[in-house]
Amino acid sequence: MGPRQPASAATTASLDGIGRRLGLTRSSLDRDLLRHYERLWAPFREEAFDLLEVGFGRTESLQCWLEWFPNARVVGLDVRVIRIPGGGDRLVVRRADQADPQALVSLIREFRFRIVIDDGSREFADQQALLSMIYPAIEPGGFYCVESVWDPREDAIDPKSSHIPPMYDLVEQGGRALSLGQRRQETAIINQIARQTATMTTLPRAVVLERTGGGR
Repeated sequence: MGPRQPASAATTASLDGIGRRLGLTRSSLDRDLLRHYERLWAPFREEAFDLLEVGFGRTESLQCWLEWFPNARVVGLDVRVIRIPGGGDRLVVRRADQADPQALVSLIREFRFRIVIDDGSREFADQQALLSMIYPAIEPGGFYCVESVWDPREDAIDPKSSHIPPMYDLVEQGGRALSLGQRRQETAIINQIARQTATMTTLPRAVVLERTGGGR
């Protein structure tokens, strides 16, 4: 990824500030997730690592990560062909379905992800497939974020909505024991995620899992 870059005037801005400038819905303009992400990820802001965003949709989303993490390599996965000029060697864009096992295996072999953001199809089966394949390969101490999660406590949200489907209802059961709701979820995957998860952070319509073994 080349030599480590010092913080510039651009990267001294807050993550939410960058997101607001770029008009991102995950900024405080709408979903207000970036302020929470900044708190979690500030300790390795200047470090070199790989970040994956699935279903980035807009080029500004990837630009946000490139600006705030000046030494990270940003990988975008989307089903559409999206050309992004000027990304340099720190930006990689792949066209694939998030539930395509061959595409996911290729990513795992080529990159070592510390942060993964799933904002893709929002279909339960696709999210489940991505989680089960990518999560075990994340760096120890890394983070896996599932956005657009239906929260049953928010009465205004229809659980049958196609916009925000009921993907995961992650329920903390004390200590490091976690379970994935959605009663039909396979026990093996539940146990796998529980064993590999150190902490869980619930955000507005999003869940962030931290992999064990970080030592931060």
